[in-house]
Amino acid sequence: NFRHNAFDISLAPVGDDRNEGGGFVQDEIFLSNRFRWVVGGRLDKFSSIDDPLFSPRTTFMVKPDPAQTFRVSFNRAFRAPSYINNHIDTAILNEINLGAISSALARFVFPIRAVGNPDLKQESMTAYEVGYTGVIRNRATVTAAFYYNVTDDGIFFTPDRFYSTGAPPPGLPPVIVGALASLNPPVLLPSRFTYLNLGTIKDKGFEAGVDAAVNRYVNVFANYSYQAKPIAENLPPPSTINDINWPPKNRFNVGFDFSYTRFLGNLSVNYTDEAYWQDVLDARYAGTTDAFALVNAGIG
Repeated sequence: NFRHNAFDISLAPVGDDRNEGGGFVQDEIFLSNRFRWVVGGRLDKFSSIDDPLFSPRTTFMVKPDPAQTFRVSFNRAFRAPSYINNHIDTAILNEINLGAISSALARFVFPIRAVGNPDLKQESMTAYEVGYTGVIRNRATVTAAFYYNVTDDGIFFTPDRFYSTGAPPPGLPPVIVGALASLNPPVLLPSRFTYLNLGTIKDKGFEAGVDAAVNRYVNVFANYSYQAKPIAENLPPPSTINDINWPPKNRFNVGFDFSYTRFLGNLSVNYTDEAYWQDVLDARYAGTTDAFALVNAGIG
């Protein structure tokens, strides 16, 4: 496949197009009735990245009987920098509450420049998975999997320059910038944001689920997933684990659906644990979301 993109975006006035092309080949090898091996690879070239990128994938499956499958898989994938990642050039207004210094002071609005980074590398992920799928008595499908992902050079929107007493925001006295920096924890006012490749992030977790027919009219399901807190390595200073997002640790879904004569319906409950989100302006806007539950029902 080949794609040519033409852009006319006011937030990214530098640059106007991008080309991307690639191809893949895959084969499923039947070694025997019990063993199968899927092998494949993809080669891509983006005009925004210097070198072609190769993405391999393979899965080895063991079927002790037709209703049971164990699998071990490996694959590598990538995400190219977006046009905005490379070329954004705009101004953002931020604000700071100066009441922490003196109650006589009010909120102060200051500008931040957001610029793209044409030298970004691709974000790549290497994934490993061990899984199982089985059908029990032709009524229930059971799944389970453990995964381990390693993401290199993740692309994050992050500050790379800050105002100082020698170069304060327009209209803000240098002494106030110094007072903010002396607080515990210090409050630093970013003057510029850009997109950077940040180190290595390691994720792991497992998921399990069951989907079963109670009878010819009613079907029930339940699934659960757990993801450990990411491990960050080789982050360039001053970046820390707080400069990346953390997914919810626990998530589960449970429910049923039915279809009887002319009537149908469903009910489900979905729960998502708290997550950490940082990808908005500076650290004052980062933090954890609330855990939440959704209850959905329908009838017809």
